[in-house]
Amino acid sequence: MASPTSDPSEPVRRRLLAVSLGWVGISVVAEGIPALLLPHQLLAAGERDATGLGMVTLVTIALAALIQPLAGRWSDAVGRWPIVWVGAATAVGGLGLMLIPGLVVPAAVVAIVGVSVAQAGHQPLLPDLVVPAQRGRGAGLKGVFDVGGAFVGFLVLGAFLGAGSAVPAVVVLAMLLVVPFAVARRLIGSPARVGAEAEQAVDGGLAALMASRFLFLLGVYVVGRFMLFFVADRLGLGADEAAAATGLLLALLALGSAVAALPAGWLADRLGRRRLMLGGGLAAGAGMGLMPLADSLAMLGVLGLLIAVGSAAFSAGNWAALADRTTTGQVGWQLGVANLATAGAVALAGAFGIVIDHWGFAVAFGLASASAVAGGILAWRDAGTAGAATDLRPAEVTG
Repeated sequence: MASPTSDPSEPVRRRLLAVSLGWVGISVVAEGIPALLLPHQLLAAGERDATGLGMVTLVTIALAALIQPLAGRWSDAVGRWPIVWVGAATAVGGLGLMLIPGLVVPAAVVAIVGVSVAQAGHQPLLPDLVVPAQRGRGAGLKGVFDVGGAFVGFLVLGAFLGAGSAVPAVVVLAMLLVVPFAVARRLIGSPARVGAEAEQAVDGGLAALMASRFLFLLGVYVVGRFMLFFVADRLGLGADEAAAATGLLLALLALGSAVAALPAGWLADRLGRRRLMLGGGLAAGAGMGLMPLADSLAMLGVLGLLIAVGSAAFSAGNWAALADRTTTGQVGWQLGVANLATAGAVALAGAFGIVIDHWGFAVAFGLASASAVAGGILAWRDAGTAGAATDLRPAEVTG
């Protein structure tokens, strides 16, 4: 029996925190390696092949995305935490090898694939441990740690690498990956069997949610990928000034997404997944569509915040809906497959450079806007994501 002073919501908070903490390390390593650590180590070795760097990054991300469903299926069979630790150990090993000249590229591949494997074991914890009526809040907290992790990672890596300290940078990355997993594992407590008699009265079909996720993220990645070129063109800035301005805008966007993630998750449980995804698609699409009309950094900042809030809303609703639609015994596999939509959006966004070169930013950003709005509408029309889910008992997790 609980003591008179105990807080009955405390176990819920612990569970929500436990299933979200790991996203800090996943985001730090998955974003920090291709954006900062890998280019830095290549430059330090005297390699300046931008095309080669781009191809290595693309192939590595594709490989990691293809491996993730298989690792997820493995976690369905043997439990989540063995896969998390195998992936984390692989990633830490890869990080260490990146300090050895001549091994930088293959080591980066090992590290990013390892993170993808760890993610495959970690991401099913939301549907495993959190009841449907609270998954929106879990998805919102995931957004905070995901975006916040990347933000912290960029700051830490930038500081260490800027001082020429690659070894401390790698050590900190490894700690930021492993420590949140360890804390989460302790918060969860004693393990039990995966999917123990879970009664999930949900439709396992994920195709519509994957398609909506792909369309929305395609719009987001197109704008983000070419933001620096757009800022330079629109404001008439040189490379250095454009980079500084774009960095400020992207930091503002990340901060806006992180701040909006928690209320967005709460709304996903109150208003339902579909409404939030529709609202997010419309808000982000409006920001993208109006971007070519901006003629000042302040206006770009306002529109960037609109995109950030829309992204937080769509992401919270979509991730909660994906968790709702998984089926017991296949959660790891299904969420791994769902993330192929993210990888596809990342890959296709680069092709919009052709659109920009031939027809300009207005056409490219207009198509990005249409894609984001279409993602929101498709999610809203999907009857399987209607409303906040009913309160079903969570599955348990193998240690």
